[in-house]
Amino acid sequence: MDEDIMSALEILCENECKDTDIEKDESQFLEFKKSREEHFYRGGRVSWWNFYFSSENYSSAFVKRDSFEELTTLIQQCADSPKPVFVKVINLYHHPGCGGTTLAMHVLWDLKQKFRCAVLKNKATDFVEIGEQVSKLMSYKATSHEDFIPVLLLVDDFEEQENAYILQNAINAFIAEKGLRYEKTLVIILNCMRSQNPDESAKLANSISLKYQLSPKEQRAFEAKLQEIEKEHKNCENFYSFMILKGNFDTTYIKNVVKNTLKDLDAKSRRAQLISYLALLNSYVTDSTISVSQCEIFLGITYTKKYGKPETVEKNMGTYSTLLIRTEVSDYGRYTGIRIIHPLIATHCLKELEMSYRMDKCQIALNMLEENVLYDSGLGRDKFKYDVQTLLLTRQRKEHGAETDTLFSPLIEELQNEETEKVLIAGSDRFPQNAFICQALARHFYIKEKNFSTALVWANLAKRKAPKNSYISDTLGQVYKSELKQWLGKNKTCGNISVDDLAYFLEVAEKASKAFKESQNQSDSKDYGTEAWSPQNSQRRYDTFNTAGFFGEIEVGLDTIQLLQLTPLFHKENEISKESMAEFLSGKGTILSDPKGEYCVVLSKFTSLLQNLHSDLERCFHFFGDYMGFLKPRNTPKELTELLLSKKVSRCFKKYVELFCHLDTNLVQGKEDLLLQKENCRKRIQAWRADTFSGLLEYLNPNHKEANNIENIVGNYTFLLQDILNKQLSKVLTKDIQNFILANIILSCLKPSSKYILPFSTL
Repeated sequence: MDEDIMSALEILCENECKDTDIEKDESQFLEFKKSREEHFYRGGRVSWWNFYFSSENYSSAFVKRDSFEELTTLIQQCADSPKPVFVKVINLYHHPGCGGTTLAMHVLWDLKQKFRCAVLKNKATDFVEIGEQVSKLMSYKATSHEDFIPVLLLVDDFEEQENAYILQNAINAFIAEKGLRYEKTLVIILNCMRSQNPDESAKLANSISLKYQLSPKEQRAFEAKLQEIEKEHKNCENFYSFMILKGNFDTTYIKNVVKNTLKDLDAKSRRAQLISYLALLNSYVTDSTISVSQCEIFLGITYTKKYGKPETVEKNMGTYSTLLIRTEVSDYGRYTGIRIIHPLIATHCLKELEMSYRMDKCQIALNMLEENVLYDSGLGRDKFKYDVQTLLLTRQRKEHGAETDTLFSPLIEELQNEETEKVLIAGSDRFPQNAFICQALARHFYIKEKNFSTALVWANLAKRKAPKNSYISDTLGQVYKSELKQWLGKNKTCGNISVDDLAYFLEVAEKASKAFKESQNQSDSKDYGTEAWSPQNSQRRYDTFNTAGFFGEIEVGLDTIQLLQLTPLFHKENEISKESMAEFLSGKGTILSDPKGEYCVVLSKFTSLLQNLHSDLERCFHFFGDYMGFLKPRNTPKELTELLLSKKVSRCFKKYVELFCHLDTNLVQGKEDLLLQKENCRKRIQAWRADTFSGLLEYLNPNHKEANNIENIVGNYTFLLQDILNKQLSKVLTKDIQNFILANIILSCLKPSSKYILPFSTL
C-alpha cells in the first residue's frame, strides 16, 4: 500500500519495526534501544519500538495496565456486535501524564493482526478526506465486502470531545455515499482524551477512565520493571516520568524532585526564565512547546564549539535539563520542541518558583509576553504564538472533559482582577490583530468588575477588529444586557422608574437587541467567525452554530418588559395594564394617556423596539424550537450542554406565556365572540408550543411532560379550521393546515383509539 497517499494517517503495519538494517548491527541496535527507552522513561512519547523491544524479548514484557484487558474487550465487542454499524466511537479518558496514550498505543500494537490499525497524525485534515483514507485502508486488497478488515483508528487529544463524533459522522457519510455493504462494524475510533475528571467523563457509553492512581497489581509490575531498568541504565534516578508512575503519583516525591532540582536558581537568569515560561505553558496548554531553535536564541547559544562539541540547550541548562525533554512537533511544519517532562512536574515548578523565588504566574506571563526574541526569531514561533494565545483565551468546558465550565481561560481564572487586566492588556499589545483578547477584556470588565463603560470600549474595539464574528457581536450585546439586568436587580422593588432612567435603559435595551440580531444574522452567514480562538491549523470545531444571540434577545426582551412594568403606564401590580401592554408590544394598541405625558414621549422614541417586541420574542422561541427539534447534536456530551440551554429557554418561555398567551375571558356575542374564541385558541396552541412543526414533533419525545395535551391541541385546531372542514370558503393559513395534519398524525401515534383523530381521507 502506498502510505504517501495516506497523509492523515500513521499506519501500524503487521510487521512494524521488523527486518530493519539497524537490527542487523547488534552493538548499534543495543545503543539505539537504550536511547529509545531512556527517552520514553524520562517522559517522551511512547514509540512502536518500545513495544517491539518487549515483543521480541529484547526487554521484559511491556507493563500491561489494568484497563488494557477492559479496553481490548470493549473494542472486540464492538467489532463482533450482532447489530453492526459503519463507525463506532470508544472513549479513553485519562489524567494528563498518567499513561493514557501509551495504553491506547499498546492496545493497537496487540490488535494489529486482527485490525487495520492507524493513528490520526494530522487532526487538521478535512474530515471527509480522513473518511476517504480510512475507507481505502479498510478495503485494501478486498475483492468483496466480505473481505473488508475493520479499521482501528486512534485519535489522540482532539481539542474538543465533539470532534470525535463529527469525525464518526463524516466517515459514516463517506462510506454510505460509496454504497459499501457491510456485515460487521467497519471502523472503530479509539478517542483518547485528556480529562481533569476521567471518571465523570467515562460515564458516557463505551468509555473507560485512567487516573493518577495505580492498583496494587500495577504497582508490583512497575517495581519489577524498575529492577530491569536499573541494570541497564546508569542515570535511571532521572527517569522522573517513570518514577512518578511507579510511585503512584506521590505528591511529596514530585515536590522534592522540583525543589532539589531548582535549588539555588538565579531568578533573573535566562535559564530561570526559560523554565518559568515552559512551566506556565505546560501547566495550562496541551502539547505546548518552545522549539529548540527558539531556546538556543533565547539562551544566547551560538554554534561555536565548546570543549570540542557544539553547545546544546541541555548542556547550557546544566542540572535543570533533567526536567526538560525534546519532542517532535508536526504542527506549523516539522521541528523539535522542548517541554517539561511531565504535567505534574510543570505544575509543581510553578508553585516552587512562586514560593522560593517570588516568580508568580502573573509576572511570568507578563515577562513571556514582553520577550520579543521568542516572537520574532527561530523555528516554531508560529506554534509558540498560538500556544500563548491559547493560554490567554481557551476556556474549559465540561463537555470537553473539564471539571467545570470556566468563564475565562484557567490561567486568567486564577489571577486577581488587577493581574487579569495587566496580562490581557499586555496580550492585546503583543497580538494587536487578535480581537478575542479584546473580547476577553470586555467580558472581564462586565462580568467581574461590573464596569460597563470600560467593557464597552473593549467590546467595540473587538468589533472593529472582527466585524463579522457572531460571538463578538454577542459579547457587545451582553455588555448592554448586563448593565440593564444589574439595574433591574437593584431596583426591582422601586415604585416608579424615573423618566430619565427609562429613556437611558430603553436605549441600552435597543442597542443590546441590535447587537444580538447582528449576531444571529452572522451565525446564519457562511463566512461568520468561529468561537474564541481558532487559527487555521487548529483542530477546529466543525459544526457549531452560535445560538447565544437568540437567547440574548429573549433575555433583553423580557428585561424590557420588566422595565416597562416599573412605569405608571403598565405597572406590574395592575392586572388590566398587562393586557394593554401585551397589545402595545404586539403592535396592536397605543400608549395609554398619561397625565404627566413624559413617559409617553419616551416610549414613542422607541416605537420600533417596543411594538416589534412580541414578534421578535416569538421568532426567537420558534428558532429554539427548530434548533432543539431538528439540529440538536447526536452525541451525549453536547446534548447535556444543550439540555441546560433548553431548560433556560423553557423558563423564559413561561414568562412569555404569562403575558402574551393570557386568555381573554370577556366573551361577547356574535361574530366578535367567535373571533375572540379563535384568538384564545391560538394563544392556547402557542402556550403548548404547538404552533410550529418542530414544537408538535417534540410531543413524540418520550420525556415530554405534556404529551396528554395532544388531544386538546387537535381539538383547538379543529375549532380554528372549522370553516374549511365544513367546506366553507375561508382564509386559512397553510401553516395551520400543516400543523393540524401533523397533530392528527402524532395523536394517532400516541393514542390510536382517540375519537379526535380525523379520517385519512379528510386529512
